Amino acid sequence: SVELGKWVANQRKYHTRGALSDERTELLREAGFEFSSPRKEQWEEHYTQLLSHKEEHGDCNSTKGMSVELGKWVANQRKYHTRGALSDERTELLREAGFEFSSPRKEQWEEHYTQLLSHKEEHGDCNSTKG
Repeated sequence: SVELGKWVANQRKYHTRGALSDERTELLREAGFEFSSPRKEQWEEHYTQLLSHKEEHGDCNSTKGMSVELGKWVANQRKYHTRGALSDERTELLREAGFEFSSPRKEQWEEHYTQLLSHKEEHGDCNSTKG
């Protein structure tokens, strides 16, 4: 349930802040509760994959050579950042890695648009790409 999910998230938060009593911490551990968030671990795993991709391909902004899963993760980081939903900590880690939050496709589109305008100025229209 949503309510239980919130409670679980709060227990992790309280534990991280040191605000969860030893008794409750022990009860949760005995129940098999994991205090680290699976989402956090998954994010860190993808971040490590991104760093490996950068080491192998020279940057972390091109999705060429990335797995589909990592490419989706990269796109999601850009989306979350645009929406203001990416934490400052994660934003900083990505910036330190050389990650660019603007989409390379958007930049490529804008570059081609500028070329089209130059073509129009030189040839009088933007329907013919000859010349």
